[in-house]
Formats: sequence, structure tokens, C-alpha cells
Amino acid sequence: MLARLVAAITVCTLVPMLAAAQQPAPADSAAAARERAVTLLAPGAHVRVQLRGGGRASGSLLSVRRDSLVLGPPEAPRAVALADVERLWERKHASVAGAIVVGAIGAVSAGGTLYLIWSIICWNGCHPGAGTMGLIGAVAGGLGGAAIGGALGTLIPTWRRRFP
Repeated sequence: MLARLVAAITVCTLVPMLAAAQQPAPADSAAAARERAVTLLAPGAHVRVQLRGGGRASGSLLSVRRDSLVLGPPEAPRAVALADVERLWERKHASVAGAIVVGAIGAVSAGGTLYLIWSIICWNGCHPGAGTMGLIGAVAGGLGGAAIGGALGTLIPTWRRRFP
């Protein structure tokens, strides 16, 4: 009975979401999408653009004008017309990915190690049990690994495409 109730609730929740996900997105012009992507950039962000005709430009974003981006070092700024931008990338860091990956590795390894050690030490039963100690190890290892992975991820630059 309970299984049927859970299944009914799950179906009633997921079916509308799946149907909405299959609806076509409203048509947007390329110019509006380009302007939206540019407004999300912070001043000082390191950007790279691919221009019509195959050219490229990159540098720090100094300012955004109504019809252009101003890139480059402050000594030699370069204006790039928004209409000429075919692709736009922003340079970020992999701190979130590093935190997730190293945090997961830390949680599994610390939790498993502490569970194994506690099982060997307390083979005839202790309080708290090996499962509790494994959980404590997983939380501590996950938090420590996430902190280390996030710090290491700031050293890894990545390019994220913003348009199209």
C-alpha cells in the first residue's frame, strides 16, 4: 500500500516536469541573447571572443557600451562591436569541480578507513558502533577534501562559453 502511494506521488510529481521540459523554448534573437550574455559579465573579467571572419580578441573587460565591448589592458584598449561577436567565453576557475571531486574522494576514503579500523578494534562491539564512526569519518573527510579541492581548483583556469 505504501509502495503504491509513493509511486503515485512520484509519477504525479515527475510527469508535469518532464512535459514542461519538452516544450520548445521561446524564440530569441541572437542579438538579445548576446546582449544578455554580455550584461552577466563583471567588469575586469577575462574574456575571449570569436569574431565574424575568424578573428579573435581577448583581454580584461574594461567596459560594456551599448554596441561594443572594450577589451584589453588599460594602456591599449580595443573596442569590439557586439554585432561582430559570434562566440564569447569567460575565464573562470575549477574550484567547485575540485571541491566536489576531492570532497567525494575524501568522504569515501576517510569513512571507509575509519569504519574498517573501528571494526577491527571493536570486533566484539563498542559504543559508538563502526557504522557511526564510518559516518563521522565520511563527513570529516568530505569537508576536509572539499576545502582542499576547492583551494586546488582555484589554480586551474577554465574557459566557460557564455554565448551562444
